[in-house]
Amino acid sequence: MLVTVKLYGSFRVGRFDVAQIARAPGGTIASILKDLGLPRGAVGRVMVDDRVADLAYRPGDGETLAVWPSAPS
Repeated sequence: MLVTVKLYGSFRVGRFDVAQIARAPGGTIASILKDLGLPRGAVGRVMVDDRVADLAYRPGDGETLAVWPSAPS
């Protein structure tokens, strides 16, 4: 299955802006973020196809995941 991942802000540094990632069915957003080296504590907002999503959500084939870093404190 393919999931499109869009990274924003500082998450793009050394990574990518938009990429299609092949994933085994059933993986969570949290597992995708871990594989990309994005710490949970640094994640501010996650959306799937323009809907706010929980890290436990399991994206399906063709869905688009957008990830923003948390605001600096």
